[in-house]
Amino acid sequence: VSFALDTFSHSPSGGETFIDPQQARILQAVAEHDRVAIRTGRGVGKTASASLIVHWWLATRYPALVVTSAGTWNHLEEKLWPEIRLWGRHWSLKEAFEYQQMGIYSLESPDGLRAVASSSDKPENVEGYHSPHLLLLIDEAKGMPDEIYAALLASMTSEGDEGGSASEQKVVALSTPPLSRQGWFSQVSSSSSWYTVHISGLDSPRVSKAYTNEILSTFGESSPEYQSYVLGNIPDSSSETVISLSLFEAAQELSPCSAKSNTRRPVLTCDVAREGDDLCTFGVFDRAAFSLVKFDDDHPGWIAHSDLMAVVGRCVHAIRLYPNAAMICIDDTGLGGGVTDRLREIQFSKERNADGSYKVPSTISVIPVKFGAKASRDDRFKQKKDELWWAGREAIRTLKIAMPDDDEIRSWRCPRGSDFKLQMTSALYEYDST
Repeated sequence: VSFALDTFSHSPSGGETFIDPQQARILQAVAEHDRVAIRTGRGVGKTASASLIVHWWLATRYPALVVTSAGTWNHLEEKLWPEIRLWGRHWSLKEAFEYQQMGIYSLESPDGLRAVASSSDKPENVEGYHSPHLLLLIDEAKGMPDEIYAALLASMTSEGDEGGSASEQKVVALSTPPLSRQGWFSQVSSSSSWYTVHISGLDSPRVSKAYTNEILSTFGESSPEYQSYVLGNIPDSSSETVISLSLFEAAQELSPCSAKSNTRRPVLTCDVAREGDDLCTFGVFDRAAFSLVKFDDDHPGWIAHSDLMAVVGRCVHAIRLYPNAAMICIDDTGLGGGVTDRLREIQFSKERNADGSYKVPSTISVIPVKFGAKASRDDRFKQKKDELWWAGREAIRTLKIAMPDDDEIRSWRCPRGSDFKLQMTSALYEYDST
């Protein structure tokens, strides 16, 4: 924000105040995070913010490369790059650069400092961009096919320059949301692995009330069009989403119950995995809030590629951290049965920790959960797994469980592809004839 205010005297339209508070949120997020999704309603100033980001990158790093992209070449040619060139006319550093139709190059080092445009319907045409300081900026990202995004992301592999300096690689994706949850932009902007800036058109001084009222009267408040174009929300893909993103995010805003008002003992959980890529996770419901167990060796509540005895050891560790827990629920399907059996053996034989406490005290119940078992309400659900998902949905829908916020989920450091928020909001349900 300071860079923009210092190097641009005014906006292309002539106004002295050209960065509003919502645009400042965008710029600050890009400065602080390496994966940023900007999800907004229409008309909030995304493209102007993108133009400022391009100039900031070129002026503050060397060597540096900005790759701008979009779902179509027409968007780059007719919208993003005209805006970039327009801002460039009012930049105090413009004499150091050559502005072309679809690129900016340093006059002193055109190969070492440049911004380029890249868009194609063929993945092989957008690969191969490398720089020690690489910024990939994708405007109107919802229109970019998954395979093109994956090819662009393949450019983010540089480890640094020949002098050994560490690399800096940022991806910034800006877009109004698509009208369904399909595609990579919906995923990254509703996950916790990316930092998301969500801006409603109702909060932006740039969006007229006449526009928002027209969309409201034309489509209705609950329509995908109003949710996307005005509010910047990702519309629920259909009524078949078990836990919608809006429900989950409402639960994220809750605070755990105060200790004084809480009468429920904690409940521990273990989702068992062994030596594959799946994570074995250790959760806790405490004071009506869910989180992963925070082990006192700073391990973030999951392990991978471990044998079942290591899983049992972590369960015992979790019990020691929550000695007043009412129960520990074990995914007993398949391999989990061995964990259940060993924990019960420890409990029955009254094995003790070094401090004399019982490893699995008699006050805690070891509960096997068989997901393929018959549901309690077999008139509504085919198996226990379906019934449990629905019970979780109802607890979240009625705000009975606080969900961890995005910062906490990121602190778990789960591998990419294991995003808790995305997995929680991706399950679907359907009715059949029974």
